[in-house]
Amino acid sequence: MAKTIRQSLRGRSDFVSDIYIKGMLYGATVRSPYPHARLVSMDATDLPENVSVVTARDIPGANTLSINDESMPILAADECRYIGEPVALLAGPSQRAVVAAAARLVVEYHELPAFPAGDPGACAAAFNGRRGDPDAGLARSHQVVQGTYRTGIQEHMYNEPQGAVAEVQSEVMVVHCATQWPYHVRDTVAANLDVKPAACVVMATDTGVDLDGKLWYPSLVATHAALLARATGSAVKLVYSNLEDFQFTSKRAPFTVTHLTGLDVDGAITAAKVDISYNCGAYSLFTREIADRVTATALGLYSCRDVSVSVKAHRSHLPPLNVLSGFGTAATFFAMETHASRIVELAGSDPGEWRRRQLTLVARRNADAATERVLATMDSAITRSDFVRTAAAYELQKKRREGIPSVDGQTRGIGLAVVGQASGFAGANESGYSSAVSVRLQNDGTAVLRTSVTPGDGLRGYWISLISEGLGLEKNQVKLETGRTGDVPDSGPSTLSRTLFVLSRLIEQACATIQKQRFRSPLPIEARRSYRPPRSASWNSQTLSGNPFPNSSVATAVVEISVDPVSFETRVDDVWISVDAGRIVDEDQAKRSLEMSIYQALEWATHEQVRFTHGAVDRRSYISYRNSNDPPLPGIHITLLPAAQRAPLGVGSLPFNCLPAALAAAVSQATGRYMDRIPTNPELIHGYMEIE
Repeated sequence: MAKTIRQSLRGRSDFVSDIYIKGMLYGATVRSPYPHARLVSMDATDLPENVSVVTARDIPGANTLSINDESMPILAADECRYIGEPVALLAGPSQRAVVAAAARLVVEYHELPAFPAGDPGACAAAFNGRRGDPDAGLARSHQVVQGTYRTGIQEHMYNEPQGAVAEVQSEVMVVHCATQWPYHVRDTVAANLDVKPAACVVMATDTGVDLDGKLWYPSLVATHAALLARATGSAVKLVYSNLEDFQFTSKRAPFTVTHLTGLDVDGAITAAKVDISYNCGAYSLFTREIADRVTATALGLYSCRDVSVSVKAHRSHLPPLNVLSGFGTAATFFAMETHASRIVELAGSDPGEWRRRQLTLVARRNADAATERVLATMDSAITRSDFVRTAAAYELQKKRREGIPSVDGQTRGIGLAVVGQASGFAGANESGYSSAVSVRLQNDGTAVLRTSVTPGDGLRGYWISLISEGLGLEKNQVKLETGRTGDVPDSGPSTLSRTLFVLSRLIEQACATIQKQRFRSPLPIEARRSYRPPRSASWNSQTLSGNPFPNSSVATAVVEISVDPVSFETRVDDVWISVDAGRIVDEDQAKRSLEMSIYQALEWATHEQVRFTHGAVDRRSYISYRNSNDPPLPGIHITLLPAAQRAPLGVGSLPFNCLPAALAAAVSQATGRYMDRIPTNPELIHGYMEIE
């Protein structure tokens, strides 16, 4: 295998694009141009002899990508359900050759009617939960507040587009791809090639900043590359262009959340009905997990005795829309915290004090000691941002002015939000995914950790520390073997901070087992451990009972902004975020992770949105993503509260959960108009300013 300049400089191959195999071919994907169509025929007679074609008929195995009980086709066989759905694969001597050949492949379609996004007749799944009698509770309420909140589609925009390299080595299919879930890639490739899983090996490359965009989609691209490698007998590289990736790969699902909330005379929540719907695109995946997570967080960190939650996933003729950091909780926290800001405004209450009262009621009702952690983050963020004084000053300015256009200079606002982030899948869902690691104490006294997860530098250092302390070794005596399926245990999907929380616990358990045996049994000693959810993670989404997230980090965010009265551009001036995430593994790494997520969350909250027109991505969305003007960077103030006595928890999704709502509340104060959707961009603000 030859090395590129980047490999030579770094001493290793980090990206799929770096991989070069002598004599390899290049792949391309032929896609449907219609949002909904029947595939009638395909004529490849005009293709050059040095270009190979693969269709659904050439797949020897399953022609499915499956996650739990949901699936989608690897290649469309009869029906195409979205613009860009793969219908054929090409392999040739160069990228230019296969792109030219794709234009010469004659595909005949019969266009079919396409239903619009959110069509009630296209419901893919529905879930309903109920506790108490919410209708009676609302009827008894002193006041009822209703609001509807919407979040838009967001693209992942990772370091490298989706891609894979596949080659056959000694009758074994070897696939290189950037994946958060190597064993899912292996099993998907094996099922489609109709071979045993052992006949397929996956080598995980660098995912970069993935935001869960490389959780399941790499299994599709890797299978395409493997099918071409099987058909041609040569190594094949299939890497998407940036535009192709943007147009046709999965994205964050758009949500609509409607709250109907009953309050008593003191403004406390007494009853609630929450209706949640989201567009899952052409194929629904991870529906159960998304439904459980948004159901459990429908009221944010608050609760009441009488509540109902309904969740519906609607199909549409768009690419699959499902996971992005948080699996839907960013939408429900945005909705609830924005709704809370509306309640606070109607009640004339202080935002911090209202939340404190609600959380205290939750703690009394549920004997929930975790509420103290939430209140501690609130105290920290409110104090450090001088929130009470600043909010009062801006509120006085809002009452004195006559509409934002008459203001000389910029108008300002400040907002607050309180949220959580769960580590691992919801409730018993975690048991549906493998989570295994092994630790081996060698004859020479060194230790080897084996896992299919490729950890970042901070997590790698933490795991080495766990093993060195657990086995009484020096850190340089601990080695990690990761990434190559077959040689390492299946550690499951690297998502929802489970690599930090779940796998770290397994490593500690494995070390404890070795310690018990090391002076009674000869070396080498190997301990393999798999994760089982604790009983405290029991969760019934129908009765809304139990605890789906026994291990959650919490945060409070304050955002201060300025709005230009002419352009309606929002400038984020300062962000304060206080976090309780258990024991901090690496403080610098945790702050870097939070800072990166803060920028990404603010981009989503202020301008990032993927628009589709008649089933196709609006090119303006791509241009705005790639060429957005860099706004002035806000002041970012991060506080990590000490909690060394507890297990470490994830932090990456916290900014997505809290910043959009805090920003919307700040913009509402600055403009005097109620902001209820993401992104809160100039177009939205201008539209609301024109409504009296």
